[in-house]
Amino acid sequence: MDQKNQLTPIGIEGLVNWAFEEQKAALMAGRDRGIGAILSQLQRTTVSYGERVGGGGSAFSGGYDMHDDASIVYGAWLEVRAASPEGACLIRSYGEAGYRPDWVADGVLRFVADVDPVTGLPKPARDQHRNLVKESCRIKQVGKLSDIVRVARGEYRVWWAALHFLQQLVLDVEAAQGGLTRWRLTKEMPPQDPWTISGYGNGLAYQKVA
Repeated sequence: MDQKNQLTPIGIEGLVNWAFEEQKAALMAGRDRGIGAILSQLQRTTVSYGERVGGGGSAFSGGYDMHDDASIVYGAWLEVRAASPEGACLIRSYGEAGYRPDWVADGVLRFVADVDPVTGLPKPARDQHRNLVKESCRIKQVGKLSDIVRVARGEYRVWWAALHFLQQLVLDVEAAQGGLTRWRLTKEMPPQDPWTISGYGNGLAYQKVA
């Protein structure tokens, strides 16, 4: 069987989550002055005393080794960072968290009918005595201020464009060098404008990659 066909297919978003959240690519590359680097330094300075500094887990033991596929993703991410620092920052932040940017699924602030989820009909309004008011319905406020929605969706677009660029860079590596050894990158992408898709949901509720 062809080795390429034995690889696990994965979209660029899942690959980013794996590389930055599970493999901790940015930390492993030694680009941060984070707790991992501190623990590593403590391990080196206490070795003469025959002690072992705990903490950090296997991800930090033995230096900054990570899977070759994560190294490829990180190298491509550096190219994205050179072209779009903001986009690269968003890729890393949401990759390490395993989520998408919140593009405000409820949209701009407005009042809508409060619908009963069981009947699918608007809930009737009541007066101050709790009596039903004929030909009326309860309303509720949804959404956020227009400036908040504009900024959130602008951030989502920057994240999406940077992710698409990263996808192409990794695909180019696969075409030129044989690419990844654990994963087979697909052309799957999150929707470019999810707020135009009825009932799509919110980025904060996105299922993390296993």
